[in-house]
Amino acid sequence: MTRLINYEGKKIGNTNIWMCNKEDEMSRNDFRKLKKQYKSDLKMMLKQTVLNFTKIKSKIDIQMFLLVKLLSEFLNFRNRLDLNQCVQILEIMMTHLTPINQKVFFVECISKFDFIDDETHERLDRIKDKLIKSADYTDMQFYDRCDLFLAFVDPPESVEKDRTSDRVKVVETYWTDLQKQDFPRYHKTKTHTVDDIKTIDDGEDYVTAYRGFVVQDDDRIRTLDAYRQDNIDDQLADDEKSVLKQSQFSGDGVSYTLDKQVAHFFAFYSEKMLREHLPEKTKLRAVVGKYHITKSDIFSYSNGRNEREVVLKSNKRRYINKNGCLPVLCHYEFFTSTKGDFDKTGGIENDSSMRPSIAPHQSYAPDRKIMRVFN
Repeated sequence: MTRLINYEGKKIGNTNIWMCNKEDEMSRNDFRKLKKQYKSDLKMMLKQTVLNFTKIKSKIDIQMFLLVKLLSEFLNFRNRLDLNQCVQILEIMMTHLTPINQKVFFVECISKFDFIDDETHERLDRIKDKLIKSADYTDMQFYDRCDLFLAFVDPPESVEKDRTSDRVKVVETYWTDLQKQDFPRYHKTKTHTVDDIKTIDDGEDYVTAYRGFVVQDDDRIRTLDAYRQDNIDDQLADDEKSVLKQSQFSGDGVSYTLDKQVAHFFAFYSEKMLREHLPEKTKLRAVVGKYHITKSDIFSYSNGRNEREVVLKSNKRRYINKNGCLPVLCHYEFFTSTKGDFDKTGGIENDSSMRPSIAPHQSYAPDRKIMRVFN
């Protein structure tokens, strides 16, 4: 049986989407045996990483090198194992890191997941809860650490990405500069990072965020509407109805963005990807929602891939579980028909076939629907 270390199992599909792949998952017994082996193999691999690190004689701490090595190793499992199994591998890897680096690694990994099933959401919630309880660092220390990590895995174009010595040199320079700054400033293209962190930490109760999602034709987006569809809303008190009216039923999740254009992209992206993997006649619509997110519900902020992403502490909702979160759905708009069609104001330019992009300098005309409706 193939070992999990440097895993080269069969890749499922020819897609860059990180799929759930429940129908193709390795049997639990086989996976349990391989996990036991993997713990030992991973320990040996990281031991060699430490030895290589000592030869470089860097000012950067060993944990940063372990982060980079573990991320590279983790990406080997993309669409080769079921997503829930990948998260179990992620948990094993995190045991080799300190609390702050565990969170940096966790946030970087989950930012790459595209579609998450309920079982995996529950496992991720448990990991987030452990990370919150073990935190021995401030939010700013976490953001600085994230930025340093990104400087290593995504260095300037002038740095040869296959030469560790070049990366170490630029990161060491950045490490020194970082101590003189109030906020991380490494990525010039990520112009919103500093302002976003200030907004999240400005003392207000909530932050305005957006989410792009997909619903099937007859799905109810607001929870109260779903209850009405099942004829159970008459059993609810007025205050309960008020909460459920602001709560999302279909298309909800833990990942939001502070940028409506990014939400616009993900609405179209998700609709396109799901349409490729679901039966041909499935009726889907791309939707963008505007939310008020209570800041105490925020687990992390990241601007990796220029997505300005906010991740909630839990996928559960507070009206069901007291430890859940409660993003308030202020407004939502459909951007496609059930066939995937959209008019010119739904896209980014007058050409109705132009789907949205999240390129750093993408500009939307002021008459675009996403710009007019979500002010």
